[in-house]
Amino acid sequence: MNSIIMILISALIMGSYAIYQRRRYQKEREESRNNSPMRELYPAEAGTTKRSSGGKEDLMHKVCVNTANINFNDELEYFVIKNNCMKLRGISDGDIIGVKRFSSEEEVRKRAKSGKILLIRLNDDNFNGYKVREQGDLTEAGDAYITYHYKDGKKTKSSRAHAISSIVGVVVEVHNKVQTRY
Repeated sequence: MNSIIMILISALIMGSYAIYQRRRYQKEREESRNNSPMRELYPAEAGTTKRSSGGKEDLMHKVCVNTANINFNDELEYFVIKNNCMKLRGISDGDIIGVKRFSSEEEVRKRAKSGKILLIRLNDDNFNGYKVREQGDLTEAGDAYITYHYKDGKKTKSSRAHAISSIVGVVVEVHNKVQTRY
């Protein structure tokens, strides 16, 4: 009888300890996931969005990015840059940008200034995703901005003006060169 009681007590102790260890392991695993330097971000195209080979480029999938040593601002949305057509403006392939989103078209008109780097959402025959461009002047019609990128070290006018409704926000932070997995 004593041995049965001892076995039951041992089972209770060992079972309780096993449950405690499992919960502790799950909690540590969740914390390590939350503190991981890897984060999924949308890419933002800095190069041309016209495709010579035909077909549509789709960048509306997140990519895994090493964000170690970056302090994220909760008021910004972050993207990883693809290509080097904004290199002369200090934004290169693999950089992470922090974007302050505009809440309305009215805010775009008030806050957007010539020379700022804009985040634009584009979905046309060639491209679906985000891209960055330098803001130029408002068009004569007043419903779009002329934009620029840099090609072969020269400021190049984009093939078309971008509608105010497609302008998502303005770049306010740049974190240089991170490792990206596409």
